[in-house]
Amino acid sequence: MKRFNYFLIAAMAMAFTACSNNEDLSTDIKESVSDGPVAAEVYAGLQVAAVSRSVTSNTWDANDAIGVMVIDADADADNTATSMKTTYKNAMYKASTSAESSAFTPENGHTIFFDDLNEHTFAAYYPYQTSTDKSTLPGTDGVIEVNTKGNNTTGLQKNIDFLFATGAKAKKESPNVQFTGDNTKFKHKMAQVKLVIKTSTDGYSEAQQALVGADASTYALDGLEHSGTFNVTSGETALAKTASTDKTWTITGCVKSDSDDKKTRTYTLIILPQDFSNTADANLPVFKAVVDGVTYTSSKAFKVNFESGKSYTFNITLKKASASVSEATIADWTPENISAAGNVDANM
Repeated sequence: MKRFNYFLIAAMAMAFTACSNNEDLSTDIKESVSDGPVAAEVYAGLQVAAVSRSVTSNTWDANDAIGVMVIDADADADNTATSMKTTYKNAMYKASTSAESSAFTPENGHTIFFDDLNEHTFAAYYPYQTSTDKSTLPGTDGVIEVNTKGNNTTGLQKNIDFLFATGAKAKKESPNVQFTGDNTKFKHKMAQVKLVIKTSTDGYSEAQQALVGADASTYALDGLEHSGTFNVTSGETALAKTASTDKTWTITGCVKSDSDDKKTRTYTLIILPQDFSNTADANLPVFKAVVDGVTYTSSKAFKVNFESGKSYTFNITLKKASASVSEATIADWTPENISAAGNVDANM
């Protein structure tokens, strides 16, 4: 009987040991999952009421692609250097929906994974620029070439409406990378120019006023610099180091809208930030219009510092007689404010 008890006790001990080992194995599996890579979830919003890349709305378009990067290089919790910054320099994410704020999903294997325990800081830019892979910056160390002259048409303009966001923070425990706060939303980095053109009612018939929106009418805005750069890592723009010798710019076919009666035409243009506030009058940009065979010009109103993220609206009146020219009102790049404008007279 004692011998049987010894066997029973030994069997129970083995069973207890097995249960104990199973519990340890379960714990090991749980810890392994916890320590594994976790995918980042990216959300992005535009600056409040910002005009979008297509100019006519304030939303992302579905499938708009942004480049996302990790911009810090902190050590991990156990003081091991992280590879996040070098691994993710240009991860491509696309907007899931058309909305002011949208979730973004990774494309082409560009998913960002948290492989350490630190909180990391992220930056992003739009539109996405192709690079070798997600660990390589586009252009020259992130600096890409920009030219606005031929890209202000309806199909191409969104490609030069450069946006930048920074300051979003996330980590493995909370992997939501949210470019949605007041200080982290995407902001416009170029300058916007709106030209609202009409004729004076004094001395012009109804038919002549309607010629502003006629196919035969042509318009130009000469004197601007169109070549420059955009830095995807900082959001900074710069003009080309060598000034252009050809500053003629016919804007007739650029992004525009006409009133129903064809008496008013509005051009909405995106340009590189540039300063004319201290420029001699002879070197200022010049607006030109040819309507019904008559040429009109104006220049003094463009003595302006065109700043990043700002919109400048000029109400241009084609007149037969000379008149004073008032300064344009500077507005944030928002549809609510850009109607507040200065007046420009273009004279024969």
